[in-house]
Amino acid sequence: MVDQILQPVKGPLDKGGNEGGFVPPMPQTPLQQAPIQQVPVRPQQTANITKPTSNISIRGVLIGCGILFMFVIGGLSLVFYNLMNNPSQLSSVGLDPNTTKTLLQTFSVIFFGLITFLGIGLLIANLYRLITVKNKSKVGYIFGALLWFLVFIFAIVLWARVITMVNNFSVDSILDSNSLILPFLQLKDGVKNIHTTPDLKLIAPATMFYQINAAYSSKLLWTLGQVAAQAVDLDCWNGQLLKLNLTTNQFDGSCIYFKKGEYFLMVNIQYINIPTSERLQKTFSGWSILFDSEISISPTKNDLTFNDAKTEMIVGKAPSKVVFDAGAVFRDLGLSDYKIIWDFNGDGTQDKQNNVSATFVYNEAKLYNVYVRFPGLNNYIYTFPIRVEQSDVPVCEVIVTPGQGKNYAITTNFFDKTVKIVSYQFDILDRNNKDKIIDTIKNSNGAFTYQFLGAGNYAIQNTFLTDGDKQGQCESDDIQIGVSDFQINYDAYFKSPQSPQFKKVTNTWIVAFISGELILTEIPTVIKIQINQISPNTPTATKKLLLDGKQIISTDQNNFEFTIDSAQDHQATLVIEDIPSGAKTEMNIPIKVNRVDIIGKLIVTPDTVGTDPFTVKFDASTTVINDPTDELVSFTWDFWDGTGTDSIRKDFPNAIITHTYRYDTIHNNWTFHPVVIIKTKKGRQVTISPENDIIVKRANQSLIITIPDYPAQIANVGDNVNFSLPNLNGLLSSITWDFGDGQSFTCNTRSCATTPHIYIQAGTYTIRATVTYTDQPSIDGTINLKVQ
Repeated sequence: MVDQILQPVKGPLDKGGNEGGFVPPMPQTPLQQAPIQQVPVRPQQTANITKPTSNISIRGVLIGCGILFMFVIGGLSLVFYNLMNNPSQLSSVGLDPNTTKTLLQTFSVIFFGLITFLGIGLLIANLYRLITVKNKSKVGYIFGALLWFLVFIFAIVLWARVITMVNNFSVDSILDSNSLILPFLQLKDGVKNIHTTPDLKLIAPATMFYQINAAYSSKLLWTLGQVAAQAVDLDCWNGQLLKLNLTTNQFDGSCIYFKKGEYFLMVNIQYINIPTSERLQKTFSGWSILFDSEISISPTKNDLTFNDAKTEMIVGKAPSKVVFDAGAVFRDLGLSDYKIIWDFNGDGTQDKQNNVSATFVYNEAKLYNVYVRFPGLNNYIYTFPIRVEQSDVPVCEVIVTPGQGKNYAITTNFFDKTVKIVSYQFDILDRNNKDKIIDTIKNSNGAFTYQFLGAGNYAIQNTFLTDGDKQGQCESDDIQIGVSDFQINYDAYFKSPQSPQFKKVTNTWIVAFISGELILTEIPTVIKIQINQISPNTPTATKKLLLDGKQIISTDQNNFEFTIDSAQDHQATLVIEDIPSGAKTEMNIPIKVNRVDIIGKLIVTPDTVGTDPFTVKFDASTTVINDPTDELVSFTWDFWDGTGTDSIRKDFPNAIITHTYRYDTIHNNWTFHPVVIIKTKKGRQVTISPENDIIVKRANQSLIITIPDYPAQIANVGDNVNFSLPNLNGLLSSITWDFGDGQSFTCNTRSCATTPHIYIQAGTYTIRATVTYTDQPSIDGTINLKVQ
């Protein structure tokens, strides 16, 4: 009964509309028990309860944040890409190009990685719904799968291309190398920008000036935080360096180019970190300059030289006769008319006209500006400098005055009127035959009359002697006699059993020019005559070579080869002929065979240059005896290195021997000139040497320094640090220690091969040790130690 009373019963709705609650029982007394009353219960009603809701889902928030994140990453990538294309803006944000490139790579990977991940995820989701959804159209899922597959492929391809582009990206690549440097050519009337003057052909020798193009200089990093450009150099690619004036953007000085060809300009910027004084260098490509042709300049008495700065050509001491040849200009630039105007001394007057090859005598020592113009090319007057140095003997000039026919009056003029000449010797030179002397006149007054016997090109060389026993020379300008024949410039080359490769004929060695004759010392010998230049070089001129009257067949009109295999004398004749004009020149080259008894040859293997210790093999076995009844019997070898009994081997029976050369540390010598004296059974002998001296280079050795107690090379202030030299071989002379903190010492024994040192200040120190030996070159080494 009690349990039933305590059961909850459903009641009517309360004032709040809520149903139920407990209905309390009627009060009872102990004496009276109320009967159980059944209370009717209303049927249960369902109430409509309205709760507040939100339209923002977690999925929507994630998608929005993802899209925003991708926009941020893409925006940062564009910002860094723009900075890489505008390096001048990097300093304003405190970034260097390498850091910017790294950031661009990082954000590119994140951006395209997200796109790729999104494409894969949505592709998988659409494929899943396409398979699992039933009784519903699948067109949307097919379209979605195809779309996100294309997005995935596009992201992969674009990702690869962008990463490749970024990896290959550099600040250098955004510079327009054809516009960074402005080049100016020096002409008689001023300088011309070759960028804006398309008809201006570059002909060497020439003087060039350069400046930085202001429109492109912003592409260069001049400052970056505390790192600033300290100096800018221009490498002209001809051995010259020009300094940039940072105020005017112009490079100080000029570059002079002497030869045709392409020259690559390089801009070197030297930076300095102001707080640390650390220096670094950056190199940019400036431009390439192409010289289309060149004018050949050849002094007749000496070689053309240059000053140390490579800014001047030096043609010798006054008086100096110089040959100018512009034939290559007409060939290289395809000029049909041989029109040229020369002003050799820069005085504004014309010296020669329409002479492709011409000579001029400089009698005064000074710097000259040569002017030359090619009317068939353009109207510009080209210029280049040459220097004539002062002579220590009196300067003279040979004056040639034409008379009747082939008679000429020859006089001598001295610029120093006080000089007294006691004797003159005048040599008549055949300019068409390598300046062969065809006549000599001696007198004491310096004047005479001369009649030239035939047509040709001649010059007169005067050798004089003063009363102070000083000898000097001067030479006339070229003298053209008779018909305008040809002047021939050629070289001769040879190869023989001793010299299997072609070599140029000089006035010494196996084949030589002596007094205008070609002298051969062995047969068979192959001779090659190479025509370098003829003047005037007319289009209708023909070239041929005759050997003993028979024409040598050649596919190249400038090179003729023939073999001399008999001991009799021969004669080669160069024939240059222009049938339309009737001009013809024949140049005879006498050839004589003067065979020597022994033709020695010494072969050195593996090379004549090596590193200490250097072992070479000498082979004289190919020596030839021109007497079949004689034979080689002994070889005396002098290796020229003074190594005791091994330095000289007398009367050695073998033609092949080996020897080891060492670098001479006592005399600091590394060049040796070995010789061998070869003797025959009949008493003949010859002394020969290799073509090149033996050169022994110092061995590249390094000294190893160790810190046994501090292998990480990090110590504390006050530590007793031991430095050691573990590998010391040879006869030691001294050990020098430099601890990098201003303290050093030297000992003469191995006792200091291990030495302690205490550092009292923190920092990074470079320790250097130098070991000298009595039997080998000295060596040194370094090691770093960080003290904290």
